[in-house]
Amino acid sequence: MATFATWNEAHVWAHEKLQDPDAVLPLEVEDRAQRITRRITRETCELIAWTIFTKIGGCEPTNETPGASSRVPDGQ
Repeated sequence: MATFATWNEAHVWAHEKLQDPDAVLPLEVEDRAQRITRRITRETCELIAWTIFTKIGGCEPTNETPGASSRVPDGQ
């Protein structure tokens, strides 16, 4: 893992790294602020736009005290 000052520097570095026969592929360069990734192999350079996840409702809140259990011990 490495950090670069600009997205372009990271992208160029990844293409240069492909010259190393021992490079573990694919190489992925992430821009977390822009939510994109470049996935680079010797054959391709893909731009992947991240999906925006939507929070989906789960359980309804209860009025129980945190840590309290409403389970009845086995055998009772």
